[in-house]
Amino acid sequence: MPAATAAPPAPPRAATSPKPAAAPAALLPPRQLDAPGEAAGDADAMAALAAGLARPASRKRLPCSFLYDAAGSKLYDAITELDEYYPYKAEAGLLAAHARAIVDSLPAGAVLVELGCGSATKTGTLVAAFAEARGAPQARYVGVDCSADFLAAAETNLAAAAPGAAVQTVCCLYEAAGAAAAALHPGAPLVFLWLGSSVGNLPPADAASLMRGCMAAGGPGSAVLLATDLWKAEARMRAAYDDAAGVTAAFMRNGLAHALACLPGGAAAAAAAGAGPAAWAYGVDLGGEETSVRMFLTCPAAFAVPGGAGIAFAAGERVLMETSRKFTGASIDVLAAASGAAVAARWASADYALQLLTRAE
Repeated sequence: MPAATAAPPAPPRAATSPKPAAAPAALLPPRQLDAPGEAAGDADAMAALAAGLARPASRKRLPCSFLYDAAGSKLYDAITELDEYYPYKAEAGLLAAHARAIVDSLPAGAVLVELGCGSATKTGTLVAAFAEARGAPQARYVGVDCSADFLAAAETNLAAAAPGAAVQTVCCLYEAAGAAAAALHPGAPLVFLWLGSSVGNLPPADAASLMRGCMAAGGPGSAVLLATDLWKAEARMRAAYDDAAGVTAAFMRNGLAHALACLPGGAAAAAAAGAGPAAWAYGVDLGGEETSVRMFLTCPAAFAVPGGAGIAFAAGERVLMETSRKFTGASIDVLAAASGAAVAARWASADYALQLLTRAE
């Protein structure tokens, strides 16, 4: 799940990070995931939050990055373990079955750069195959995530899965990943791993722009290994995104709580109106022209955020928390073309697909 706001590249975790840019006076930065009071994003992330929540009634949306504070990261990991949540298992199965074939398709000297790496539990299979095929010192990997908790877990998991592989992590948002990885590995062809079908969280034009930018930063030989969830029976998709145990609903409410806590007076105003995040109803819509799953929270009572940010909620108003577009073979080809790329190889099941996109010459 991507973060849809830009941020300057951050150094690897092993380096000393500079302090983030100051946010506008009316807003506080998101809570950092590894040190209280430091920003997970920057002023741009807060501007995106304000813009998303100041939209007209029932057109409000939350930037995805606000779902991933420390508690949100743990809840997302719990989601991937649910019986109903098929995407994680489908992708892990494809990676396990085709890891060596995928590695054999990569250019010489390639560096794997994973967008939104999370805890890298699935990626270990691919990095291990990379190390086996080319030797551990040549198995170079850069994990990118906005959650420092996830990055620490990724380092631990990959050290166990692929001992000796050259693993680095960078705490930044998607849009900064290409520049950050290119600075770490100048001149190397970068192969961006965009897994989890997170491409479906972005509008088509934004997804194409991001991949185009990544491949431009990666230079000649760069590519994207893109994971896409396929459209299937609606009942199965609804169960995956509205699980019986309510873990996904808790994940969304936690993201709302994180966002309100970042807005001065936001959490207090919601509580005073009886609209604390626990009182918001969670729901899912499916279908539409973009064959997507859309996840919402519905406000139980009207309230306004103080401080001049222009954010107010009406009773019964829905806030779009996340969109997950689903794909067909044809729509994947359209996305590749819009990204200035072509599908060079594909590994698929009935549920899910992995495809290697290479720059169209």
